[in-house]
Amino acid sequence: MGRRRGRGVRRVARLAGLLAAGATFAQDEPIATDRPDFVESSLVVGTGTLQVETSLAYEREEEGGLGARLWTTPTLLRYGVAPGWELRLETAGLARSRVEAAGLGSATDEGVADISLGLKWHAADEAPARRRPSAAWLFHVDLETGSSAFAGEDARPSVRWVGEWTLPRGFGLGVMPGVRYDKRDGERFLAGLLGIVVGRSLGALTRVFGEVSFRQIAGDAHGGNAVSLDAGFSRLLGSDAQVDLALVLGMTDEAADVGATLGYSIRL
Repeated sequence: MGRRRGRGVRRVARLAGLLAAGATFAQDEPIATDRPDFVESSLVVGTGTLQVETSLAYEREEEGGLGARLWTTPTLLRYGVAPGWELRLETAGLARSRVEAAGLGSATDEGVADISLGLKWHAADEAPARRRPSAAWLFHVDLETGSSAFAGEDARPSVRWVGEWTLPRGFGLGVMPGVRYDKRDGERFLAGLLGIVVGRSLGALTRVFGEVSFRQIAGDAHGGNAVSLDAGFSRLLGSDAQVDLALVLGMTDEAADVGATLGYSIRL
């Protein structure tokens, strides 16, 4: 999610002015990323700018004598094609899973995850006097391109809306509802998603956050509700790079019990 939250109304106004003028974001503006939280940023990268956001992620789940471990390398490529618009390519990247059953041994799968193609539109700048958030729409389609152990079924389109509000004392609020047209075991269904995040800037370089993420809202027949609590931080390395860390705690049986991600982002 964008690290813009809590940087003050004057910076938001400056960014808005750049968008309105059709300019590429200046390279001395700090990088704004969509990670490591679940809620995306409402900002886009500048026209002609390529941004790479990559990471190493781990999940663990235990249930009924079975233990599952999953390692992935989530990566997002963002490219600005016009003022207010960016193209996106996203994937969980290289994947390795290991399932262990008490007294029965273990099984390991390795491969690559599906690719998702997307488009983000920065629809509105923040207007504090009118309590209007900085807002964006994201349109994605997940494609069945991964290895058999990690691929979904067919094309799964989704749409999300993001709203971000600057709050006093360096705080910021982000909300992201959405819906996905998914497919499982040959059956199509609609699944909702929702993320709510509160972040705070600690000086000019560091931001911390906590959020609740409903990564899937669906009936039991379609995988149930996957809900987690997430917390972490990001730190700028100059204007064009960032490192981040986040921890995830599953709150429902459908979510992984625990997870962690360590990321690096760079603007080229």
